[in-house]
Amino acid sequence: MNQYIIIFLAIIISTLIVLTVVIPNITSHESLPDFSLAYQLERSLKENGEFHTNIDLYVSTVPALLKINDIDIEIRITYIIFKVKNAPIVDVNEQLFNIWSNQTYAGVKSFIELKDNGYILTIFFINSTNSKTNKISIAHSSNLIKKIAIQNGIIRFLDKSYHIDGYRIIEIREIRLKL
Repeated sequence: MNQYIIIFLAIIISTLIVLTVVIPNITSHESLPDFSLAYQLERSLKENGEFHTNIDLYVSTVPALLKINDIDIEIRITYIIFKVKNAPIVDVNEQLFNIWSNQTYAGVKSFIELKDNGYILTIFFINSTNSKTNKISIAHSSNLIKKIAIQNGIIRFLDKSYHIDGYRIIEIREIRLKL
């Protein structure tokens, strides 16, 4: 009988030893970055044209309609996002790269950028392939997508509008992301 008690105690002790080694490995998980990383991503893309990290960044694009008077041109809105611990809901459309989050994911969302020298109005937008990456850089050149001439008019994109007085050549240019 004592022999069975010793075997039973040995099994319990060895089980406890195994559990102390296995449980921390089962419960450990990759910690998620803070929302502040979205600001680092935005700043790095604006200032350096690139961003490197050790977390997974998800790049995806969605079609959007750019209206120039009666002309509709399909362009892209690009999201560069990552999973976060917690973030506020943010969706701003003001610059080429804007902070974006939906409480679970955060990062940047592209918009259009207009440069008007009084004769040529250039509209830039960001495009990429849908991918998962740790490194992003902006191509140094932009591809001409469309060139049109108008006299007086309105450019509309999402919730913003830009009024044109006089004659303008409008160039729509795509800036590619390198992943």
